[in-house]
Amino acid sequence: MNTLEFIDKIKNHLKSNLSARRFVHIQGVAKTARELANQHGVNEDQAEIAGWLHDIAKEFNNQELINKANEEGLELIEEEKDSPHLLHAKIGAIVARELFQIEDPVILSAIAQHTLGKPNMNRLEEIIFIADSIEPSRPEVWREGIIKSLEEKGFEGAIVTCCQQTLKEILVKKATIHPLTIHTYNYYVNKVSKGL
Repeated sequence: MNTLEFIDKIKNHLKSNLSARRFVHIQGVAKTARELANQHGVNEDQAEIAGWLHDIAKEFNNQELINKANEEGLELIEEEKDSPHLLHAKIGAIVARELFQIEDPVILSAIAQHTLGKPNMNRLEEIIFIADSIEPSRPEVWREGIIKSLEEKGFEGAIVTCCQQTLKEILVKKATIHPLTIHTYNYYVNKVSKGL
């Protein structure tokens, strides 16, 4: 099976199993990820595949996420027990591996990190993290600041803006903040401020 056929297989599965709104978002992330990869010398097929699969577990309910985490022997921190939706990226990588036999650690890691990020992400992880926030179906008010930061300060600046906007939204909603979001912000804001 070539890459196009493989991506078609993924698309067909997603279309049948996810809401139309989620599918539109995923399609946008896959396209944006491929464009960013092309612009920055990253493997475009890896980027597109990770984009297509990043939200494969997004519509799992809380119990499904917890059950899958337990099956896999994942140790959950309190924030993940309180807000199991925070697990969807980590569980998504597991589901992508099981359903589509994806063994490429770079793709799986990009799926697993796309929501919370982590300090010192590799380039593909950064691309999926950013593409998830700037794909065309996101509200313009959400996208514009991140795109401006991307143009002016590169990936690091865009990630800082992503984290800032996410943290603001979480505080307004009075929702749980995962410590990885804070660690990601701290790492990248220090990189930007030191001009690294």
